[in-house]
Amino acid sequence: MKWCLPLDLQATVSALAQQMAGLSPPGLAWVKELVADGLEQPLDAALRSEITTFEAYIRSSDFLEGMKAFSEKRKPRFTGR
Repeated sequence: MKWCLPLDLQATVSALAQQMAGLSPPGLAWVKELVADGLEQPLDAALRSEITTFEAYIRSSDFLEGMKAFSEKRKPRFTGR
């Protein structure tokens, strides 16, 4: 049996997947990791992890590209670095 999603749900999932595909790969991976790990940690440890991760991400090429694209009012071209 093939499983089918309702059309509105399918369109929503497709739109979300397209939006996520345009995000910075390392940024998205780090957010997913923080969410997964944060559920298993005490709040203070999860917040320290967020700070450490953000400090690393702001040094990435993708972060700089995102900031530059925002200031130039264009879509970013992420490289995954």
